[in-house]
Amino acid sequence: HTGDLIYPRGAARDYDPKFFAIYQKTLGRAPFYGSLGNHDVVTQKGSAFLSNFVLPRNGPSGVTPERNYSFDYGDVHVAVLDSNASTGQLRQKIIPWLQADLKRSRALWKFVVYHHPPFSSGLHGDDARMQKYLVPALAGRADIVFNGHDHCYERWKPRGGVHYIVTGAGGAALY
Repeated sequence: HTGDLIYPRGAARDYDPKFFAIYQKTLGRAPFYGSLGNHDVVTQKGSAFLSNFVLPRNGPSGVTPERNYSFDYGDVHVAVLDSNASTGQLRQKIIPWLQADLKRSRALWKFVVYHHPPFSSGLHGDDARMQKYLVPALAGRADIVFNGHDHCYERWKPRGGVHYIVTGAGGAALY
């Protein structure tokens, strides 16, 4: 999931009615892996999100576990990032971890998931910070990047060999 599960503020009391009740059947059949969206971190920096899910704890050292992580599923390696992180944390901790993680993987496909899209024609538009730091870090290392934030579907021509897809349904209506 590309983030923004719970609107408007990611409050703990909203997880049962706004997520678990809605996706009960699906969650009984399929594992859930998600990234933190900007609405998920409004309340206590995303602590409700982190306490409601058990996610891999293999992210970068010095960063709260489960905010950034990776896993393999068949022929796919997936890295999930917290794009709400500060620029310093992104540059010094997350990107070096991500690049090493993708390099270590022998999976046929490498997917990366994070909330803020570098490229979008939606309401929020392009994210200059993601363009500056993550796009160059992912060039030639990932096959597909899935983003949220804008509540629409967009698929971009490859940039640096990477396909960027906005799948921003999240916990609010599409526009």
